[in-house]
Amino acid sequence: MENVENIWYRNIFRQFICQLLSVQIKIYIMDFHLYKISKLKLFSDLFKVKELHIEGYYSYIFASYLLNGLCKNTLSTFFLCGSRITECISLNISKLKKLRCLFLISCTEICLSSIMRIENQNSLCLKRLDFSRTNITEKEIRQIFYLHSVERIEMCGSNINQGIISLLRDCNFKSSLRYLNLGNNILNGEDISVIFSFPNLYHLDITGCRLTNSQEIKLYIIACRNLKVFYMTYVNLNKNILKTLNYFLSLEILSMYLVVYNGVIFDEVNTSLIAQTLIELDFGQKYLTLSDIQKISQLKNLKKLNLKRTIYHNCKNEMYENLDLPDNLEVLELEENDLKDGKLFNFQNLKCLKVLNISLCNLNSLEFLKKIPFLFEKLEKLSVAKNTLSLTDLNLLGKFQILNNLNLSNTRLKNCGISILINS
Repeated sequence: MENVENIWYRNIFRQFICQLLSVQIKIYIMDFHLYKISKLKLFSDLFKVKELHIEGYYSYIFASYLLNGLCKNTLSTFFLCGSRITECISLNISKLKKLRCLFLISCTEICLSSIMRIENQNSLCLKRLDFSRTNITEKEIRQIFYLHSVERIEMCGSNINQGIISLLRDCNFKSSLRYLNLGNNILNGEDISVIFSFPNLYHLDITGCRLTNSQEIKLYIIACRNLKVFYMTYVNLNKNILKTLNYFLSLEILSMYLVVYNGVIFDEVNTSLIAQTLIELDFGQKYLTLSDIQKISQLKNLKKLNLKRTIYHNCKNEMYENLDLPDNLEVLELEENDLKDGKLFNFQNLKCLKVLNISLCNLNSLEFLKKIPFLFEKLEKLSVAKNTLSLTDLNLLGKFQILNNLNLSNTRLKNCGISILINS
């Protein structure tokens, strides 16, 4: 474009680009700087696409012209990253009749007032809204309050302070919202209560959130009984939050990796209730009590379990041996636990197991695998990294029939040379 000055060449260029864009539905524009107004207008006449992805601080200048061009009648997805959201862009977005997905990632000086005014007339039907890493204040929350059909909202790392989300208590999209990601923000009990009041919410992610006054969560207003996915990684928990798990009738995936909680987690949870639906559980890097592990074994429908670095041994923990695990597990992560050479857990009933990670588990032998013969027929992926193995162990690994992924990284081999390893 920089060299297209002559009118005749410009028309030829226009025809060429039109032919090119006639078969395109997605355009990516990155690292744009200042352009002459005439060239921006020429671009706006060329783009008639369904998806537009623009990155760069100065892209707000370019975006204003593009959104006011031919694509305003065709655009369904608009992605703007690292730019300013001016009143002009906001106004042009509000005119995109077919827009369903709006991504404003890592943007500054955000202005959505025009979108709000148009939304009051029910002319724009956004389904997905992503403000990740874009600062969200009370002003922005009030401006999206009137969106009437949003199904998915992501505001991860948006510097949201406590009490801001509670402003959505009676928002227009309360019944339509199904997916919400508020990771790495600050939430209080009132915020959590409002989130749980969305009746059709099925996916909730509050990973990395700092929770304040979470004991004030109102359990009686929990409406999202069909919640299926709940991520609470790196979250400071209390009894009240754990009690909310008893209200979800369809919970399938629960992640509490590296949570901060001093009590017995499952003391507050009705294990028999979540056992009917839960298929994936992540408890990585949270020391569990014997009671916790015994209750986990009751989750009979569990398919995937992460217990990375969860077992703490001391002189009083002599009962930590031959512990049962859910029978129907397909994926088991036991990395960074002292497995006592396989004596810690009872593997005898894991007849559906396909993936096993026992890396850095202080193993000096894999002899315990001989007692689990069905593993040699079922296991597809095995990690024994950062343990100490012998030639006998290597020969044992060769007996797995359908193993397609084996991790031996940083494994110490006793009395074994590299040639022996290759032959094995």
